[in-house]
Amino acid sequence: MAGYVGDWWLQQQQDYTIRNAYDWLGSPCVKVPWAKFVWDTLALPRQCFIGWLVMHRILLTKDRLKRMEVITDVNCVLCAAAPETHSHLFSDCEYSQKCLPILSHSLVCHLPGQGWSDWWTRQKSHSQSLKYQIVAALLALIYAIWWSRNHCRLEGILMRPEFIVARIDEHRKACFAV
Repeated sequence: MAGYVGDWWLQQQQDYTIRNAYDWLGSPCVKVPWAKFVWDTLALPRQCFIGWLVMHRILLTKDRLKRMEVITDVNCVLCAAAPETHSHLFSDCEYSQKCLPILSHSLVCHLPGQGWSDWWTRQKSHSQSLKYQIVAALLALIYAIWWSRNHCRLEGILMRPEFIVARIDEHRKACFAV
């Protein structure tokens, strides 16, 4: 059986690969439909990484911090209307819901409120270039919402949705010359 014993990598194949090591340590890598949505994009690496964490639902939102017994208050710092969960923060929160239409208007297309990875695969009418710009803008929005949440939680200052979308739009226009 292939595996790591002592200081030796024992395997059927001659070449050691990281993928073989991960396959041996756990289950083999499973391709997920949203991987291309998150990683094959024109977004900044930090935005892709936060997007990846969101898709895995492993950001340290307040509900997770409470389960770890780090905090007791689970109210969303952006709207204070519901417990802060991934679903709430990135789709149900009034703050997030204000950001998406502003970004949609800026991009001149309709963006989904939920089901972003499914939306990506259904977009046949847009050119590949526009799809990548849209995905980069969505990942920038996810990152901006997370940044705003952290800024509000730590500094007590909530950025207006118009402000964060304007920053995303400025960056998008500078990068894509639209």
